[in-house]
Amino acid sequence: EIEDMLKNTLPGGNVIGAKTDRPYLDIKDAQWLCSGDLMAVDINDLTPSHFVVYRFGVFITQLLNRHLGTPEVTLLLASNLPPNDYEKNAFRHSFLYQHAKKILFIRKERMESVGEFVVVLLHCLAHIKVNDLTDDNNPYFLREFYKAIKLCCQDMFFARSRSTNTSTALIGGNPANGRTALETAFRYSTTSEKRGHVVSELINMKVTAPVEADFSSQHVSERMSNYQDFTGNAQLRGALTGQGRSGPATDVIAAKLRQLRGKKETQQTQDRPAKPPAAPSALRSHKDLLRSQFNDLQGKLDNLNAELTQVVKSEQELSTGIDRAMSGTAPPSHLEQSQQQLATLQLRRDNLVKRITHLEADVTKKQEAMLAK
Repeated sequence: EIEDMLKNTLPGGNVIGAKTDRPYLDIKDAQWLCSGDLMAVDINDLTPSHFVVYRFGVFITQLLNRHLGTPEVTLLLASNLPPNDYEKNAFRHSFLYQHAKKILFIRKERMESVGEFVVVLLHCLAHIKVNDLTDDNNPYFLREFYKAIKLCCQDMFFARSRSTNTSTALIGGNPANGRTALETAFRYSTTSEKRGHVVSELINMKVTAPVEADFSSQHVSERMSNYQDFTGNAQLRGALTGQGRSGPATDVIAAKLRQLRGKKETQQTQDRPAKPPAAPSALRSHKDLLRSQFNDLQGKLDNLNAELTQVVKSEQELSTGIDRAMSGTAPPSHLEQSQQQLATLQLRRDNLVKRITHLEADVTKKQEAMLAK
């Protein structure tokens, strides 16, 4: 509705700044005004999903500082911004930069979309680097802005890359007959489908549900709960390794488990040298590539099914315990904690089912491709 209102009220081209002297203004910025005092947002009051977006923004700030030389700024959020003189800035109602303190405030509403938040952040950092916050037509700003976009796209490419035994064999194997494994794989990939199998091993190109679903409040809460479990395990490992023993933490923990089970350590077990990791086997044909991909997917599927079985078992045990607690005299705090744990397990179960469904579809496709050769 707002966009339609702007089109009906703007002269010449129905675009802010088109064929007029008015500079371009982002559609969301047109809904906000900068007035009153600066009102900073307490980072500790952010929801889990917003906190994840904020921390990603801090990472982007550090990434551009390291690779593009943008100034070291402190990224903060604001619920209200005071007036400014950023007249020709497309996001002039979305940010405020304090030069003396090197603090960049971005309007909290921009965090509703990760993509919008990152674009505004890149836009601001490019302006800050050239020391001009007012004019989007500044060629020095445009140069830095496109550099920042290029860097983020490059980082996104490598973030989608895979690290598996098969990909290692493709790009890190010893050349044979003057060709690398990757060159050999493409040489025998005579069709677009075969080349797609090779590329899919190096880069995750699968597009499924919207990415925002993985960063919903429920899924972020699940990840935070899993992180707390992980830190608890890390503290246990730290306590075990701090008992004066020498050697890796895994050896100490294994010894402690054997002690609890009543098993004695043998000298052969203590002196057994660690086996070096097996080198990935060479890929000699496209069929070898498909077989390797199929085995990797099948292994992941087996692990997820085993994890799902354990989650369902824990969920049933916790549900039984909650039913008994509700009919008994369990403290309300314990009951509430158990219910939260149950909700987290249910989210984890649903996530596992979704991942297993996707993997089963991938396994079926790979199996069909192998049989078609």
